[in-house]
Amino acid sequence: MTFQWVTVVPITYNVSESRSAGYEIGTVRASDSDSGINAEIIYSIQNNDFGIFSINSETGKVTLAKKLGKKYPASVDYYFQVLGLSVKAFEPLQ
Repeated sequence: MTFQWVTVVPITYNVSESRSAGYEIGTVRASDSDSGINAEIIYSIQNNDFGIFSINSETGKVTLAKKLGKKYPASVDYYFQVLGLSVKAFEPLQ
């Protein structure tokens, strides 16, 4: 199986300190030129500062895993990377 990095796009989100864990920050999307099960994408977060963020592995929805506040102030920049992989390649490619 080979992987091809198609696009890396930096995205900036601004989140208020008043937001609680579970707050939806945004949704990331990836695509695969295959069809059927071979086109399904699984998302994960890498380099997640302090575990503050979480991602739905099927939808790409990014949420706060922890409430921002004194321990994690919103005035600080936090960084993470989202990895989207097409890993359900069980059917032969046509």
